[in-house]
Amino acid sequence: MVPQRTVQFLYHADDLAYAQKYVQELQRRNLRIEHVESRRFVELLEGVFPLADVGVIAFTSNSIKDGEFLLNASALCNRYRDSWRTTLLILDSCEVPVPLRWLPRVQADFATFDLSFESLLSFVLGPLPEWLHLYCRPSQMRNPTGAAWWTDDIVVADEYYGHLLKVKRHDTSVLLAGLDEPYHVHLDRRALLVANPGANEVICARLQDGSIAGLRTVKQVLGKKLKRPHGVFQGNKYSLIADTDNQRLLWKSGNFNDRQATWNELSGPEFSFPCGVYGGGDSAWIADTFNHRILRVELSELANIEYEIGGSGHELTTFSFPVSVCTWNDLLFVSDEQNKRLQVLSFSQEKRGTLLRTCSLAGDFIGSPMGVAVNRSNCALVADRDRGCCWVIELAACPAI
Repeated sequence: MVPQRTVQFLYHADDLAYAQKYVQELQRRNLRIEHVESRRFVELLEGVFPLADVGVIAFTSNSIKDGEFLLNASALCNRYRDSWRTTLLILDSCEVPVPLRWLPRVQADFATFDLSFESLLSFVLGPLPEWLHLYCRPSQMRNPTGAAWWTDDIVVADEYYGHLLKVKRHDTSVLLAGLDEPYHVHLDRRALLVANPGANEVICARLQDGSIAGLRTVKQVLGKKLKRPHGVFQGNKYSLIADTDNQRLLWKSGNFNDRQATWNELSGPEFSFPCGVYGGGDSAWIADTFNHRILRVELSELANIEYEIGGSGHELTTFSFPVSVCTWNDLLFVSDEQNKRLQVLSFSQEKRGTLLRTCSLAGDFIGSPMGVAVNRSNCALVADRDRGCCWVIELAACPAI
């Protein structure tokens, strides 16, 4: 579990109102904020109370006219140059004073607040390794639950705002609004699927010219209404639904819009609120959440369990509440929400049931992993509800892989 980080927010009394929005957004991302008004800078210098993990010094063109503020801020940064990570948060258009020009800085531009805050959060949670990046747009992304790749851009389902976002490196737009507790999202080329458990439905649509087209909903399968479905998948010849509160896994050949293909209910395993599903070959990987396990099950009339990872008595891996799963080559990615870790397991395609090794990715940074996806450029995308952001992991450069 990632420990809660403490950020010391250093400011002049007259500047707090300008910086308050940044402070609030940091607090929403499970960061502990310790306020240090400029009159207490001397106490930090004298060691009356300790430095925190990271510092943010906020200033404006007005506050840097205060000679004592500038002198003490400069003395702090120089004394602890090698042991204290700190950045400047520049709250208006002003020239950085010479004694502080060597520090990293975030230019707070309220016209592009989302991008300014993303830079600040990246610094506060960092230093990030070269293979790890984040997307955070606080005005539109607060509790991301699902994420999928759209070429080099990402599509994000956000539970708090109840919408689906398209996020580019420097731009964000709402694709679909008015959702009810959206959870996992999946993209198969231009075919879009969104699990919308608050409305007891799966949304099917097509992405066309940067917008949504051909939208329809699936609310009933095999004569039974869906009940809070959390997981959806289409690809590798199959379509899948994790019908969570009905304790069932639904599958059919082909895609969701193929009206001639018949849905089937997977028989055999007794599920307990399955939340995640991913297809591969003629099998499905299932996050059997309340049974604390991952299953790989054949998609056939009589299901055969090929793998069972976790659950009771598993020697190598213990899951608390696994909520999402996907594969890349011979690696299995599992978002274990309550354990607050993204687990990576390798398995043998030839020897069924053989688990080779396990590790966790980006454990010092990820707060609460939810949806996970991997693209053709070998980059993993992880929705992090705790940090209110999405992480991108370059797998080829990650030393743990």
